[in-house]
Amino acid sequence: MNAAHQPKHCVIVDDHLMLLQLLTGIVRSVPGLVVVSTATSVGQAQAVAALDRIDLILVDPKLGAGNGMDLLRTVVARHSAVKCIVLSGAAAEFVCPADLMANVVSVVDKSHACDSLLAEIAKAVGMEESAAPIRLSAAEIRSRLTGREFELFTVLGEGLANKEIGQRFGISIRTVETHRKSISKKLGCSGAALVRLAAIHHQIGGAGLGHSPADDASAATGNQQ
Repeated sequence: MNAAHQPKHCVIVDDHLMLLQLLTGIVRSVPGLVVVSTATSVGQAQAVAALDRIDLILVDPKLGAGNGMDLLRTVVARHSAVKCIVLSGAAAEFVCPADLMANVVSVVDKSHACDSLLAEIAKAVGMEESAAPIRLSAAEIRSRLTGREFELFTVLGEGLANKEIGQRFGISIRTVETHRKSISKKLGCSGAALVRLAAIHHQIGGAGLGHSPADDASAATGNQQ
């Protein structure tokens, strides 16, 4: 494979497990970008620097008992060209260490991570930015989908692959793909945009809303697998 077309390798380190899962789902939705490792602490991430290749690292500067910037220094020592997106709960207060300025390309506020991360990733690794996020309220999403489709939409926001979704619901990968096509058609977005929409609603709790008996009845009369 031509080096210019090889997938970019990404590492994500954040001590908030739910956010880490959401970010992983978002990054996985970017064509040409592969998540090769994740960690919730500096201790878990020590093996990161030993990876053969890292093109992009997303890291929280405050990792409980550790320091994300020290971890980045370890990574840079082996992968000098690595790009870094800092994930901070206080982005406005973050000051990039002078020795890491060549590697830190942006700082993303965690409270807006799902909305802005894809644009920053595109800048960091030289990819074309994905389309702008689709704006749909939780109620509107819920009204468009059957009970089963809404359940699948919810787990899309957790960053699960089709195989993992199938295992969770006890259905085939082909059935998952069929549901995803239906969800995409009803919500007007697919691929990275659909995963991003699901992740945003998962993060803000929109995808955690209950569904009505009427929806279950609808799903049971021709909309289920």
